[in-house]
Amino acid sequence: ASYNYSQALTGGEFLCRSIAAIQKSAQRLYDDSASSRARGESYLSSDGRTVFHFQQKVSEMLPVINFNTEAGDKKTRLLNDFILLYPQLTEREDKLRYWQAVERIFIELELSRSQSGYAMFQRNAEGLLTKPDHMVNQLLSFADREQDADVQTSAQTVCRQVVKDLKKPLSADDQELIDLVERNREFMQALKLDSLARVHHPRQEISSWMRKGLSAADPAEQISAYSQVLAIDSSNVVALNNRGSAYQQLGQYDQAVSDYLRVVAVDSNHSAAWFNLGMVYRLMGNVGRALTALDKAIDLNPNLSQAFFLRASILYQQNDLNQAVENYTRALEINPHNATFWNNRALAWKSQRKFDDALDDLRKAISLTPDDPKIWYNLGCIHWERHDWKAAGEAWEKCLALNPAHENAVKWLALVREQLLKKKR
Repeated sequence: ASYNYSQALTGGEFLCRSIAAIQKSAQRLYDDSASSRARGESYLSSDGRTVFHFQQKVSEMLPVINFNTEAGDKKTRLLNDFILLYPQLTEREDKLRYWQAVERIFIELELSRSQSGYAMFQRNAEGLLTKPDHMVNQLLSFADREQDADVQTSAQTVCRQVVKDLKKPLSADDQELIDLVERNREFMQALKLDSLARVHHPRQEISSWMRKGLSAADPAEQISAYSQVLAIDSSNVVALNNRGSAYQQLGQYDQAVSDYLRVVAVDSNHSAAWFNLGMVYRLMGNVGRALTALDKAIDLNPNLSQAFFLRASILYQQNDLNQAVENYTRALEINPHNATFWNNRALAWKSQRKFDDALDDLRKAISLTPDDPKIWYNLGCIHWERHDWKAAGEAWEKCLALNPAHENAVKWLALVREQLLKKKR
């Protein structure tokens, strides 16, 4: 396991830095193209400041801009995935290597420029296509919770430098450039840094496409509608989260993860997106990332019963029964009217051979959902463990009345009838 994580750490760092190197080459092409164009005449604005009217042949620069935007998105998502790898590391050497890699990656980035939200800075080789504060907060959380003193010292040293870089004020030239572009909206539109759609009643268009997405039953139609919203407003977290759910329904988990990560990149406090990440990571078999995402969702919204339930289900599968019961119990404290919560905690009690507790939970589940065959089946299993053959048979008969095709109920009902015959003899 240590060797595999070592490869993942090395590979993740290599990919992030390689994309940045390719972006630098593309940036040189952009700079050469931009410098070869006449800048045009300047004029004075109403406040007496100089504003330039740019006349570059934008069509020749857009391919480079679009490439760097796409590359920046991939680099940003890779780095986000790399950061979320930490909770899965168990070996001390891997943890130390992780923080060394983080230091090498972040030392090449200009975090304060990306934090400004200005797209020209974010798509550069030294930029991230998001505000990086949520990544930094994640690293700080990992450093604070680290138990190994040497690893924690290394982590805190790296984090201090990262925070310092994040809070570094923009240079006067950078701030002047942002002010210049803000005053020259035509230039920004020409470079597609603002969607042209925003000029043409974007709120009405967004509302129309959102209604279509919400009313569509077909996930493919939902994806199409939400993609239209995102073409107008690429940071619309509702559209991103909903499109991610549609991708998830279709089993397109990589696309779902991409959308959910974009949500938390825009709004790191979006508990629903963190919960959705937990769900899709579990479906992908990545329980480490699933638990990390669910921990974040619960930290943000301690009343998210489904997050406690999903975390409990993962812990149950990992045979961490005490923690599973604790999380099922927390889910039930928030929402005691969910029969599935009671049913699943009963299974955890059963695994601990606490049959009386399991029986109480299943009876509660049946009172809430009396027509669920799986609950009746599980009730029969508890009675079987208690050697109450008659009650077990009655529960499995009820299960089969609701679902005659339940194979396990058929098999176990036959066995319990044998036991009842033996008892009569």
